[in-house]
Amino acid sequence: MKLQIERIAQTQIQLQRIQKMMHEQYQKNQLNSHIDEDLQKAMNFDADTADLKLLRDIDPDYRNYEYITNIAVEIFVIKQLETLTHEDVLNKLPHFIKHVTAEAKMLNQDLHSYIKSELQSKRRLKSPGIILKIIPPGHTEEDIVPPQDINEIVKDFSIEDWQDFILIKQLEIHKSMTMERKINDYQKLLPLMQEASLPDLDTYDKLMRYQTTLNNQLSKQIGELMELEKTYAK
Repeated sequence: MKLQIERIAQTQIQLQRIQKMMHEQYQKNQLNSHIDEDLQKAMNFDADTADLKLLRDIDPDYRNYEYITNIAVEIFVIKQLETLTHEDVLNKLPHFIKHVTAEAKMLNQDLHSYIKSELQSKRRLKSPGIILKIIPPGHTEEDIVPPQDINEIVKDFSIEDWQDFILIKQLEIHKSMTMERKINDYQKLLPLMQEASLPDLDTYDKLMRYQTTLNNQLSKQIGELMELEKTYAK
């Protein structure tokens, strides 16, 4: 009877090891799979979106683009005007001015030079590039103060310049918000895909068959032990 009990204990240990190995198969699959990369491809991540996702992952100070809603509203309102004036730029685009001031500071440029360089480089492009981080780390929109000579800077550019510059930033903001939505969707989908991910089916099938054999063996051993107990009870 002692020998039979030892056999049952040994079988139970083997079953525990099998269950652990099956669990590790799932864990290994999640760690080594290409789910992350495949999902990005399926969602058509471009280089800018992939860079922004990486930035969000590693930068604890990152602020998403929700705060630029006010800027988008200002641009929409200004676009409805029949004619644009320098006073409109000064008085009706306060969030927009802070926005571009922050971008200039991030690039260590004064605002005038930044606007000039943006006009020169992006007027030639159909799809303007994206500055991924608008507000520098450790700052908020409230911390950004336009330069004291903002009136002179605004009036130093023509109305056509401002129309083009506003359009450039409108395109950037639109793409930025699209990127954010795509990344948010990605972050919702990734855990679901990881949960649904299966281990290597061939290895897992072998482990399941071995587990079934051990379960049958354990049942048989317990039955034999019960018969032995009956025999000794007599």
